[in-house]
Amino acid sequence: MRRLFAPMTVLFLCAFALSAFGDETSVARKAIEIDIKKTIAATEKKEAVGMLAFYAPDYTFVNRKKQTFGLKEMRGRVNRLVGAAKSIKVKAEIKKFTLKGNAATLTISEEATVIAYNQKRKRDSVLKTFSTIEEVWSKAGGTWLRRRGTQLTSTATLDGQKQPE
Repeated sequence: MRRLFAPMTVLFLCAFALSAFGDETSVARKAIEIDIKKTIAATEKKEAVGMLAFYAPDYTFVNRKKQTFGLKEMRGRVNRLVGAAKSIKVKAEIKKFTLKGNAATLTISEEATVIAYNQKRKRDSVLKTFSTIEEVWSKAGGTWLRRRGTQLTSTATLDGQKQPE
């Protein structure tokens, strides 16, 4: 009986450790999903502060042209978007999620529809964007924040016409 008990104890401890690791990943993913949903809600309400609430002060974004933007530039872009848009709708889905300690790497598929007045056309226009972004989030002080975003794919249409990158 003793010979059977020792291996079973080891197996139980291994299974417990694996389930704890899985739980840690699912807890982190759920927390980040909630933050993303809050960001989307703020975006759709055109609340600039809420849109940037989960960005670290040292956040950087690299677009497909390899141009890098910091939080200051992001804030300016968000303020222009909020000022110009009549409505914004966003969908986002986490396609891949990995956790290593207090850092999470996500691949996110995003779709956004923005309705805004088009000065050139003298009417409202519909801008649709589709992108895939790899984001790195880190946890500090119990809060998950975006640290870096890298645009992997991006397409856009304006009133149904494909736009150049």
